[in-house]
Amino acid sequence: ITVPPGHVVKAMLCYKRGLVCRELKGHSVQLINTTSSLIYEYLLPCLCMQVFYPGLDSHRTKVCPFTDTPAAFGPDLWRSSNFSDLVHRNNNMAVRFSGKCYIKPRVALCWKSDGSCKELEESTIEFLKSGYVFESVDRHSQMCFKFKYKNSSHVECRNRAETDWNVTLATESNKLLLTFASHIPASFSAALCKTEGKECENTSLIHSITQIELSTQKLLMILPVESGEFCVRVWRSDVAFSGKQLLCPHYPRHWIGLQILGTLAALVVVVLFVYIVWKFTTKVSAPLWRRTVLVMYSADSEEHKTLICAFADILKTELHCNIILDLWDTGRVAEIGIVSWLYSKRELVEREGGKIIIIWSKRSQKLYNQWSNLDPGSKAKHSDVHDLFNTSMACVYNDFLRNRRIKDYSIIYFGGLCSKENIPEIFTKIPKYRMLKDFSSLVRTLLSAPKLPCSLRLGTKFLVRKILQSEKMQKLRKRIEQCTKLQGHGLLCCEDCDCSD
Repeated sequence: ITVPPGHVVKAMLCYKRGLVCRELKGHSVQLINTTSSLIYEYLLPCLCMQVFYPGLDSHRTKVCPFTDTPAAFGPDLWRSSNFSDLVHRNNNMAVRFSGKCYIKPRVALCWKSDGSCKELEESTIEFLKSGYVFESVDRHSQMCFKFKYKNSSHVECRNRAETDWNVTLATESNKLLLTFASHIPASFSAALCKTEGKECENTSLIHSITQIELSTQKLLMILPVESGEFCVRVWRSDVAFSGKQLLCPHYPRHWIGLQILGTLAALVVVVLFVYIVWKFTTKVSAPLWRRTVLVMYSADSEEHKTLICAFADILKTELHCNIILDLWDTGRVAEIGIVSWLYSKRELVEREGGKIIIIWSKRSQKLYNQWSNLDPGSKAKHSDVHDLFNTSMACVYNDFLRNRRIKDYSIIYFGGLCSKENIPEIFTKIPKYRMLKDFSSLVRTLLSAPKLPCSLRLGTKFLVRKILQSEKMQKLRKRIEQCTKLQGHGLLCCEDCDCSD
């Protein structure tokens, strides 16, 4: 968004649903006086931006640039959607769909096998707000839902603890033994087929067997075969929609070939590993390990939040760190509260041997001075469900009081926005890094591992050089400069904050 000189506007991203445009969670309104970019998480056809002048009841101009863009109907359309199971009786499958955009996808059943999902004929049903319900279905773990909208599709396979039935295959002299175990009354069918390349052509009549009532007793089906080139297809035959499993026996004469193939595969893996290590030590493109990183900060302003998100994004995409940031997990924070959320993430960092980064600012210093004047009991038991900074300080205080995992902590501050003198003495033992001057030192801290080879540690300097020259790092530098200018004019902090020197 570009604003003419002398003008200031506000801009925000939103999802259009009917006549309403809902603001994106974690993406607040930005104040723009020159040129700025709005960052979005998902590219969707209903993604719009609203621009308006500051002031009450200002007219809002809304633009939705991706309504007819083919890329907006790609993977993001389904990644941003929610799929939830509905409880139904035996032989029924049901799912509910909800998305950020108001779309009405059709759904069909498909059988997942060999990396693809084959759609079952005459199983497609239209959109229902209450949910999609399929009757007379084999509720097997390989039975999935295929959502279709315009030229886009998505396969959703629900995680089930166990299936209604399973079958095992064993061999005996000129016989195939099928053993069925079912938790429900059901009928099963099987047919022999002869393998020719990747195809398996049916060569015999269909054999069937039925379990009439609930029982723990297993069913046995015996199929005579003439040679070892036969496989068997198995399916449920008492329902309208079922998929066919292909089972092929393993005969002893194939073992030598399989052993040779396994040896070659192992050799390829070793060669590939050696190549990766050599590649890393000569020209690093990405780290071969990752760390869980919890980010703590004070919410100075919307611009400051945007700066924090940009920095966290670099740690996530360039260093492959698992970033924990409340701005990226607003749904869970709203559900359990900031206190429970923060302490649960602190325990996760401890379990996974991660790091905690505290992003410090002048506003952080003022908030800390207010917090430090509280009595010791209030410091350790802070319970404001909305106050991230004071909750973070209570968490830090508890760790320091017990001398617990202090090595997990690091403090960073952005040059021009804060200085080392603004950091309290309580953090004397914690390493401090000025961004972006000390970025390479921070990378070594995040990527350090007790058993990491020295050759891989040396490779981090190539990684740092590549990141510092990346497009995202250039954008981060511009955001730091922009925030420095805003702080110089007293415009960086929120309306109720005071960040003056």
